[in-house]
Amino acid sequence: MKIFIVEDNASHLKLLKAKVNSLGYQVIGSSQTIQQVLPTIQQTLPDVVLVDINIQGENHGIQLAKEIKENTNAAVSYTHLRAHETRHD
Repeated sequence: MKIFIVEDNASHLKLLKAKVNSLGYQVIGSSQTIQQVLPTIQQTLPDVVLVDINIQGENHGIQLAKEIKENTNAAVSYTHLRAHETRHD
């Protein structure tokens, strides 16, 4: 299965890529901005696109997912990762 990841946080992107690969799937591309996502997806033809629901920019993740669904055959799944800070008092 070919997967494309849209995630604007570099550490979250790295984590998602590692997890997807560890599950035996192929990450065929990723983007940290929304501007080139649609043309890139139309060229790479992923089976699934993982979209950060809180992606920064004019179009947020929900709108981007709608555009992907309307313009490609890829399945879309939302992601939402949160960084946790560990405090040691």
